[in-house]
Amino acid sequence: MELPSPLLATSISCSHDIEKPRVSYAMLRKMVRVCANLSLSLLALITVCFFVMHILPGDPFLEEQGVPEEVMAAIHHKWGLDRSIPYQYFCYLGQLLHGNLGNSMRYPSETVMGIIGNGFPISIYLGCQALLIAIPLGIALGSLSALHANGRLDIGVTVVSTLGFSVPSFVVAATLQLLFALYIPLFPVARWGTISHTILPSLALSLGPTCGIIRMMRASVLDTLTKDYVIIARMKGLPEWKVLLFHVIPNAILPIIHYLGPTTANLLVGSFVVERVFGIPGLGQWFVNGVMTRDYPVIAGLTLFYSLILFFVHSVTDLITVLFDSRLSQKECAR
Repeated sequence: MELPSPLLATSISCSHDIEKPRVSYAMLRKMVRVCANLSLSLLALITVCFFVMHILPGDPFLEEQGVPEEVMAAIHHKWGLDRSIPYQYFCYLGQLLHGNLGNSMRYPSETVMGIIGNGFPISIYLGCQALLIAIPLGIALGSLSALHANGRLDIGVTVVSTLGFSVPSFVVAATLQLLFALYIPLFPVARWGTISHTILPSLALSLGPTCGIIRMMRASVLDTLTKDYVIIARMKGLPEWKVLLFHVIPNAILPIIHYLGPTTANLLVGSFVVERVFGIPGLGQWFVNGVMTRDYPVIAGLTLFYSLILFFVHSVTDLITVLFDSRLSQKECAR
């Protein structure tokens, strides 16, 4: 039997180029499916959130004391609270279709879009600062802990990361205030103004993600160190730092990218408790105030906004993972 000619072999090896339109069509179909899933998920979330808020006993104006019944009835009529819950639900969906998230019931001069516009920049600044602390510190300590497995450094880092991951954020925030604002007055206790006001909240926000990254990075590095390509790289005589930087960390960091998806969303939107403890006027404090005062438009609007941020961050994380994984595969094939 004749062997195929080099030209035929080349044409066979390059036959995947013909499939490019199919790949593009598949990608387009996947995007449509993702958008459809997002729309259905947001509709389900809005529905559940709306009905849960209105089914619970009480209303936003229950705390008003000494208000005549006629005035209270007029207030309820103004906000549509005297209508049936299904009617209020469809009215709210109509507002959303027009891009209107409504006004705050407790602060009628404040729109929900205005609250997001004023509070989100503060929350995203604080969240990015916490990420800049958590990501490099967690990756470095997790890698060092894995390289010195079962040693003193590994035991110390594991104990500290376990404790830090278990302690609630409000305890961390209060402890930092006590130590570095009262006993050692290095930073302000609370409020928002200069960069010194951001140090303690950023540290409180970054502790949990840092400890989570340390634990995941340690396990991932220990698994990666047993792979064949790492063993071959060491057999070639590469320095240990090159093996770590170019072979171990790029492959071990993939699980961390998945972990950073929801973590980044939480930090960008704002930690409810930490912002409340430090008196920071971000989205977290508005959400807590909305829940405490049963401010329906604020609760629903911030929940919807948080869900959009979470979906966006998850999508970007998946894209980064695919690109990162494909580049690693190309490098492995090149070697």
